[in-house]
Amino acid sequence: GDVQTCVTLVLCLGDMINPPVDSEILKRWICSYIDILKQLQLFSSAARIIGTCGIEYVQASYQKNSIIQMACTTPRCRKKNDGMIEQKQQFRSLCQTCHKVISTCAVCEVPVR
Repeated sequence: GDVQTCVTLVLCLGDMINPPVDSEILKRWICSYIDILKQLQLFSSAARIIGTCGIEYVQASYQKNSIIQMACTTPRCRKKNDGMIEQKQQFRSLCQTCHKVISTCAVCEVPVR
């Protein structure tokens, strides 16, 4: 049961593995490894695995959407807002309660999209 080693070997060696790993087993290994990375809050590593694995099912299922939770910066409001990022859709940058800008860029102070 060491899924990390299995996925690393498959990603590094690719077609040199003989006999090749069954695609269904490989999908399960990669999805399990990505879930472990996300539980450990290693989101950059998980994104790198998703991007480099080359399996459409994995890429489609994990890149479908992301939720970014941000708190409103308006002193009277301070509500938590979920900003949904879906394929071909923009991030909602306004507070769902007070309709003010949730967050601005620390450098140029333009609303984050």
